[in-house]
Parts: sequence; structure tokens; C-alpha cells
Amino acid sequence: MAPNERIAIALDSKTVIGVGALVDQDIAQIPQTPFISTIYVTKKYRKNQLGTAIVSKLEHTAQQLGYKDVFIISSLDNFYEKMHFSKIDDIIDFMNRPMKLYQKSLR
Repeated sequence: MAPNERIAIALDSKTVIGVGALVDQDIAQIPQTPFISTIYVTKKYRKNQLGTAIVSKLEHTAQQLGYKDVFIISSLDNFYEKMHFSKIDDIIDFMNRPMKLYQKSLR
């Protein structure tokens, strides 16, 4: 991992139930950075706002590292908008899939 990259892990006791990452580069070669990436919550724990909590933790981490904005690449509709991300572009990822590029100001 690069020096400013981080991983957030959600645990239930000692079991990993969710994960996310703050990375310099995500699944498309574009100049924006950093990205909140790889948000995953196990099926049993979905619908409990855990994904939102992981994203929030990574936003806070990015802010502590001095970033003014964060980005997300996703194909999801109406998920990141609820967390005040704005769609800024349509892009194609490295596997030639259509994706949306989202941005959120941390100021």
C-alpha cells in the first residue's frame, strides 16, 4: 500500500463483517485522488448502515491526511448520493464496465 492508503475493517467480535479502503488509484486510470474503494459488508449485516459507517470513517481518515475531497467509482444508483456525494462524470473502468465517478468535499 502507498503511504497515504488505509483500510477500514468492521468486526463483530473477531469476525470481519465489513471492509473498505482509502486508495490513491481505483479501478480507472483517472487523475482524481484519493478514492474510497472496495466497500463490502457481509449479507447478514447489510441494511444496518454499516457501509455508511465505513465510508464515513474513511472520509474522516482522508480529512486527517489533509485531503479536501474524496472520490468513489461505482455502478450503484442512489447509494452514495444519500451520503452527499455528487456524480461528476460517467467513466469506463479497467474491465470496460460503465461506472459513475462521485466526488465529495471534506471542507
